[in-house]
Order: sequence, then C-alpha cells, then structure tokens
Amino acid sequence: MSLYDFNRYNRNSPSLTAVKEKIEEGLIFLKDEGMIDASTVQESLDRVKTFDNMEEALAGVDYVQEALPEDLKLKQQVFARAADLTEKNVVIGSSCSGLRRSDIVKEVKHHPERCIVAHPTNPPHLIPFMEISGDEASAEAKEATFKFMEYLGQKPIKCREVYGYVLNRVQLDAF
Repeated sequence: MSLYDFNRYNRNSPSLTAVKEKIEEGLIFLKDEGMIDASTVQESLDRVKTFDNMEEALAGVDYVQEALPEDLKLKQQVFARAADLTEKNVVIGSSCSGLRRSDIVKEVKHHPERCIVAHPTNPPHLIPFMEISGDEASAEAKEATFKFMEYLGQKPIKCREVYGYVLNRVQLDAF
C-alpha cells in the first residue's frame, strides 16, 4: 500500500500552528479505540506538513481537497488559484455542503472539468460516506476521486449536482 502526504495550507494563524496537535489528538483517539495501532500514529504525523504559502503547499500534489466555510466568493477565489497552481490532471474537490460545483468553478480558467464536489460526512471515521458530484466535471475526475476516497476508507457515491446533497436532504427529512 502506498501512503500519501497530507499538505495543509492556511493563512498564518493559530489554526495552522495547532493543526498537528489536533491531528495527533484524533490519531491517539483512534489508537485508544483500537482502530489503528501505535506505529500508525507517528507514521501518520510524519506525513503531515503545514504551509502558509499556497504555491508551496500545492507543489507536486496529486489531489486537492478544499475545506473552507460556505462562502461562495472565497471558494471561487481559492479554486481559481489552486487550478492555476496545479497540473491539469490534479483533481480539486470541494467539501461544500450546500453550494453547487457549477457556481464554485465560475472563475476557474485552467481545466475546470477537473473540479468537483467531494462532500464528506462528519465524523468521517465513524460515517465513511462521501458524495461526489458535478454534472460538468469530467468522468475521469469523478472516477479518480471515487477510487481515491475508497482507498481512504470512504464509501463514495456519485450523484447529480443539486443544492443540499443527499445526506443533507436525508437529515432534513428526518426532522
């Protein structure tokens, strides 16, 4: 099994400096629950790198997952910049939970067909459900994301692009 590095980009802020501590807490929790072994904790932490420079963070990456607040303008700016900084075969996924991919990629000039929505369920280690959507995204981008999410232990589905996504609709209907 090949392992991936996890590059985390954020502006220079307390959350950037605290991210490794939060990840370590999560890994220790998983170890204590018997979900991973002790050696996996340190091996995983060794693969986490933090950056306050987007160009450095995206250099040589295979996949990008954006996890910003539900702010359309912010997502549009970040997607356009990420697309400019990555190779045309690098998929850029959004963790958005209500916005549509077609709106997010309006500013992307460099191969927008590789941009998708990859909406996870939280907490992903307990509910490994991932929605992959984007009607105008390429079949290759969707399939690559599907396989990558399976590799990560998720149970992805491909769905049409709609406001709210499958899980949000199920949760709303339950109340």
